[in-house]
Amino acid sequence: MNKIKLLYDVVKTMKEKEVFEGRLNVEGKKDEISVLSLVNKFAANHQSGDVKADISLEVDCQGNKVKHESSLEFNKKCCPGHLHHQFKHDASDHGSCCGIKSKL
Repeated sequence: MNKIKLLYDVVKTMKEKEVFEGRLNVEGKKDEISVLSLVNKFAANHQSGDVKADISLEVDCQGNKVKHESSLEFNKKCCPGHLHHQFKHDASDHGSCCGIKSKL
């Protein structure tokens, strides 16, 4: 039950936040040799709709190495796929179905 309580507390805290910032590190090893390295730094401001992410990926597959780095920035003031937003004039309606708060 402690794991469920921990997840509940995390979700409850996230629902109260307007700005999310974090870093995800993933590393895969085979025989003590790194074959995958992924670093994702992200920030999302749900009030302004700004989302930023910096992604770095390194893969080593039998001596063939691939390295990829990218930066992503966008503003999600209106969600693609939610055509009903075009017919509403109240901005408060937009927040009721979009973003992480509605998913949680």
